Amino acid sequence: MIKYLVFKNHRSSEKSNVPGSPEDIACEIAGFVEGDGNPKAAFIAYPSETPEATFATLKLEPRFAIPLDAARMNVWLKEAKPLIREIEKVAEIVNNAYSDITEAMEDLALKIQFSPSFEHIDIMSDVNIDSAFDDLGSPSKYDFSNYVSDYFEVKLMDHSSIGS
Repeated sequence: MIKYLVFKNHRSSEKSNVPGSPEDIACEIAGFVEGDGNPKAAFIAYPSETPEATFATLKLEPRFAIPLDAARMNVWLKEAKPLIREIEKVAEIVNNAYSDITEAMEDLALKIQFSPSFEHIDIMSDVNIDSAFDDLGSPSKYDFSNYVSDYFEVKLMDHSSIGS
């Protein structure tokens, strides 16, 4: 198993990893585990025992160390990434449902307000959509990122740059 050192890739840098390469996959994993919404292009990775990694380490401390082999890369591509897409899909559906229901309730309230025969009724006061959606929740990308971090044995190396 090869350990990949993952560094922050500055915007001005013209460096990038080959798409689909182990270095590229290490950057995808790092971006997901970091949780700041950075794309894989925000990172650059090198096998730890290479001159490139040594040179990069002299300039900047790596953010992550991620050991990868063919089996782990396959798990990332065939299992973890599809699960991330499904988590995002569920969250989007929940958000859209909340918006759709809120909009429908506002439309109903307006129609009641402008109804000459029923403008005085109150059928909306007992409806509390916010509490229903607070209890509903959705799958947590943050929780899944912790599982991914554990599975792939992601080691955080540069503590000072997290959240910056």
